[in-house]
Amino acid sequence: MPASFAEPLDELASFHRRAERHLASFAALAVHLEANGVDSRASATAAGLIAFFSTGMPLHHADERELLSLVEARLALDGRFTPLREGLESDHRELALQWRGLRRPLEVVAEGLHRPLSHDAIHYFRATHAAHVAREEGELFPGAARSLQMSDRAVLRSAIDARRMRNRRFA
Repeated sequence: MPASFAEPLDELASFHRRAERHLASFAALAVHLEANGVDSRASATAAGLIAFFSTGMPLHHADERELLSLVEARLALDGRFTPLREGLESDHRELALQWRGLRRPLEVVAEGLHRPLSHDAIHYFRATHAAHVAREEGELFPGAARSLQMSDRAVLRSAIDARRMRNRRFA
């Protein structure tokens, strides 16, 4: 992710939009496989989904953990924040678990072999992601926008940039 995003909250929301597009592509891939079997388009789409959800999603969740820590430091006395944080962290674990179940069939398709994708599993993954994003954008981001100081935003920006640089270096 380029450092051109001055506001890290905007960058996090932008990632959500990219994830939504990839999730729609995931559902379309399942339909494509049923209609056409495995072809170069299906394999390329599967490889792209693997790259996005195996690399991008963990980085994004690390960014969000950083944000949660910063907001928690500002709202330490607000008892309403702890359940939100715990819920969002639980969502991250659930999304990671669901992804592990979806990844292997995608790897098979990316290798050019036929493997049907579960419409139910994809739908559940999309629904879990949508509910998670709604909580973040409806509760976490507005609270963060109100409570974070410029220095907090700089810390978050720096952490996001450092994570991306490490990822590029070892990818």
